Amino acid sequence: MNVILYTIIIAVQSSSNISKMTQEISENYGKVHSQAIKYLGLRAHTVFELRTKLMRKKFDKRDVEEVLEDLLDRKYLDDADFARMFAQNLIKYRSFGYYGIKMKLKMRGIDGKLAEDILSEELDMDSEKKIALRALGKSRTKTGMALAAMLNRKGFRSQVISSMVGDYSDE
Repeated sequence: MNVILYTIIIAVQSSSNISKMTQEISENYGKVHSQAIKYLGLRAHTVFELRTKLMRKKFDKRDVEEVLEDLLDRKYLDDADFARMFAQNLIKYRSFGYYGIKMKLKMRGIDGKLAEDILSEELDMDSEKKIALRALGKSRTKTGMALAAMLNRKGFRSQVISSMVGDYSDE
């Protein structure tokens, strides 16, 4: 009789503790989810970026990972879409070459293979040469070596640099 009563008391206490733990998890999950949605409302993020921001807020790693998984399932987060959009914007509005854009994607947490795949679709050699011309047009430097160094810093491929600097070395 005492064993049965003791078992019932433990079962009641355990279910009470489980419901408290479930309530705490759902409250923490809600806070993490709410913060993630706020971040995504401002701009698109990669999984890496969002994880980093949420962890900086001192949220529990388990809650953060659950929220990220949920956002991935709902297609609120998509690294491939983000990388494609980000690369297209850099190509259109900035003066970075293939390796410069690849590095910027990697800094955002995009896998190197995914970055290469997207860049092979979005940035051919002719497009990169046009971007290099745009960068050279903004440059005040006129010597071939300085122009080559500038293009190299911006991540242009060596073929692009040699073709561009060859055009400017005659001046």
